[in-house]
Amino acid sequence: MAYEPLVLPEPPEPDFYDPAWDEWDTKRPVSRVTVIVIVVAIILGIGGFVVYQAQGGSSKGGYAAIPPPTTFSIAKTASMPPPKVFKGKESTTTPQFTMGDGLKVLSATCKCPSGRFEVQVLASDGNSTTTAINTAGYFGSGNFAGSVPLNLPAGSYTLGVSAIGPWRISIASPPANQPTLRPEKHVFGGSGPSVIGPFASGQAYTIVWWLQTTAAQVQLQQIDAATGAATTLKTSTGTPNSLVINVPAQNAPFYISQGDTSLMWGLITGPSK
Repeated sequence: MAYEPLVLPEPPEPDFYDPAWDEWDTKRPVSRVTVIVIVVAIILGIGGFVVYQAQGGSSKGGYAAIPPPTTFSIAKTASMPPPKVFKGKESTTTPQFTMGDGLKVLSATCKCPSGRFEVQVLASDGNSTTTAINTAGYFGSGNFAGSVPLNLPAGSYTLGVSAIGPWRISIASPPANQPTLRPEKHVFGGSGPSVIGPFASGQAYTIVWWLQTTAAQVQLQQIDAATGAATTLKTSTGTPNSLVINVPAQNAPFYISQGDTSLMWGLITGPSK
C-alpha cells in the first residue's frame, strides 16, 4: 500500500499540547465499539505513515516528517514558574538546577538518527537518581518527542544527556490549581511516553487503551497532580483488542502517564456513565 507524503507544520510551542485539538464531537452518541474501531484506524494510519517515512518517504533535512506524539498538556498560568530549559547538539551534563517537592514533568525532543537518546537525572553528588528517557525514537529512527513525570525530593540536580543531534529538554512544575480537562471524551495518540491531563477529581473515568505489540512491558499510570505519586493502572505488551480501564473518582486531580514505547499507542478518555 502506498502512502502519500505528508509534512505537518510545526506547532507554536512543541513542548505544550492543547487537548482541545483532539476532542471528540459529543453531539451524537457513539458506541464504544465504533470509537475503538475509529481510534485503531487512526493509529494504524499514522503508523503506516511513519513506516513510509522511515523507509525513505519525503523528509526535510534528512529527517522523517513524522507527526509529533502527544506531549504534556499544560496552560501557562500566572502561578506557574517558567520551565527550566536546556538545549544542545551532543552529549553533555547540564548546569545544576534546583527542584522543589511535588510533581515535575520533563518534556524532551531529539533528532538523533541512528543513535539513542538518554536523559538521566543526577543528584548533587553526581549519582543517577532516575533514567527519565532511554529510547531509540520512533521505530528506531532516533527522532523522539515525549514527556515523563518526575517525583523526586526537593534538591539540586543536573541532567546527564547522551545524544548525537539537536535536542531540547524542559522541566515544568504544574501548580496544584492547574485547570483540568473538561469531563468529556478526548482522544490522544502518538509514539513515545506522554503525560496527559490533569483530570478533575470527584469524577469516575473510563479509559480505552491500545498499543502495538512491544518487546517490553509498557505501563499506563495514574499520577497524583499534587504529590506526583504514581499508581499503575495497567501493564501490557500490546494486544489486538483495546483494553478498557475504569478509574474511580479521586480526591485530587490526576494525570495519566503513557509509558515509553517507540511504537504507536492510543487513548480515549471520558467520564464513566
